[in-house]
Amino acid sequence: VAALGLALGMTAVGAGISQAQDAPAACSVDDTKPGEVATAYFRLTQAGAATSKEAQMKSLRDAVMQAEKNIDRGQNLPGRSYIMAKAYVLMLSDTLVTDPNTTRGAVGLTTNPAGPIDLVVAVDSLLDIVEQAHPDCVGETEAWRQNNVWLDILNRAIQAIDANQLDSAEFYARRTQLLHENNPYGYQLLATIANRRGQGDVEREMWTKTIEKAGTDTSLAEVRDQARFYLGNLYATQAEAATDPAEKSRLAKEAVGVYREYLKTKEPED
Repeated sequence: VAALGLALGMTAVGAGISQAQDAPAACSVDDTKPGEVATAYFRLTQAGAATSKEAQMKSLRDAVMQAEKNIDRGQNLPGRSYIMAKAYVLMLSDTLVTDPNTTRGAVGLTTNPAGPIDLVVAVDSLLDIVEQAHPDCVGETEAWRQNNVWLDILNRAIQAIDANQLDSAEFYARRTQLLHENNPYGYQLLATIANRRGQGDVEREMWTKTIEKAGTDTSLAEVRDQARFYLGNLYATQAEAATDPAEKSRLAKEAVGVYREYLKTKEPED
């Protein structure tokens, strides 16, 4: 049942990404100063007009190189961070870099070029800097979090679940959360994994988190409803198995409460 809910819930992902990318920008990050930031932004825009992957990668590496230049002076760190995060996402999305675990020099960084870098971790850290300094940018940065890179990791988790490779599935599910902690799909995946492992308490926590992260977003109504349905089933199953009368009563009441919330969305319109 949990696996069925997961499969149905995934149908909303593509639309969510498209809507996020089409949302109007309202972000106060300055990409015009100092000079190296302006140059980095120009190189980033050049990548979009590149006619070959080689030219695109060169522009993106140049963007990173310029954004990193004089970064130790602390001038416009959010602007630098945003450009680098975008460049890394584009490198991965367009398969210019096929493995997120690479060297710093491979993506344009000049300090410690032989050192390792995990681009998924880097994107998250860089976008954190932007969001903390410019809360008005969160709507825009979320589109860079929930991107093709995120979707690819999500699909890897689903494929691992289908193959019953639960350790791998959990690894990828948590990677999706690293990029987009507030997205409900990662929690839905972890609930399904917990179900397969027979970890009822963990499953219950993850379905609850799925509902919480889905919030009141109408585009996530199906995910939210499914999570309530499965959470209600789980409470009911646990209530039936409980031997302590007080615990049995508590779990049954929880099941009723969740089912009622689920049924509210299923009531016929007048």
